[in-house]
Amino acid sequence: MTYTKNGKTYSIPNDELQALQDKLKINRAMAVDVWLTDRGLDENEEQMQLNSKAGTAVREKVSSKRKSPKPRTVKVSEEKQMLFKYILGGLQNDFQNVNVLTENKLISVKIDGKIFKIDIVEQRPKKK
Repeated sequence: MTYTKNGKTYSIPNDELQALQDKLKINRAMAVDVWLTDRGLDENEEQMQLNSKAGTAVREKVSSKRKSPKPRTVKVSEEKQMLFKYILGGLQNDFQNVNVLTENKLISVKIDGKIFKIDIVEQRPKKK
């Protein structure tokens, strides 16, 4: 079946129209409207005006500049600093190859060609 709407001609298969009529229990004109709407071909005056307005709309550009995150500040307790210095001093007295990899946290010791790392971690108190 050929159908003309808004100056445009559409060729619609009869079996599809009949299937729509049977399935939705509607008449032929409504089936044609459903067929056109399902394929995005049905436009009325209001839709045409909205589409023309949407085509001329200008989108604002959003800047992609992000704030740089604040640097993390790690508070080291006095007890941890005291323990780190105590362990470091003891290791330096007994061994020659002692390196501080991370201040107040990680110590590296080389003994007979083997490397050992000592990591000092202060745990948080348990929640009650």
